[in-house]
Amino acid sequence: EVRSDIDGLLGEAVAGLPPDAAEGAADSVGALLERWSSALISPELIPIAANGSIRLTDRLVPTVLAARSNGGMPHFAARVLAAWIVNASGHGRARFVDLQEARVRMLASGSLKVAVPAVLGVLDPALEEDTDLCLAVAEEVASLRHEFDAKGGR
Repeated sequence: EVRSDIDGLLGEAVAGLPPDAAEGAADSVGALLERWSSALISPELIPIAANGSIRLTDRLVPTVLAARSNGGMPHFAARVLAAWIVNASGHGRARFVDLQEARVRMLASGSLKVAVPAVLGVLDPALEEDTDLCLAVAEEVASLRHEFDAKGGR
């Protein structure tokens, strides 16, 4: 399941690139997937989640905005955003670490209807105003929380 999510996310990212950049991105994506699928590598994922308010703004928000400007819904990116919100709200194995930790935790603690737009607004005000995106992310948050609880909090 993780591999298909990664494939989907990378597909969404490449789709948002200009044609000349997308052409060269295919090789980079292939190399990245090969590296992460190697049995010799055991990547530590917790540091990747650190400082999401910066990393997601730089690396994921452009993909989301490109998809939304074309009328698409970036489902895999929505799942990544949801995972960050789930972690910020105290569900998850990793300790939430962010430069805006107190603010994001406080915003993530409310009901999904309020929390999701507020947290997305930390990343980019346009995300907070996108009702359809907020709904998609809220659905993913609920799904991830259910998965987490079903696994006994692991």
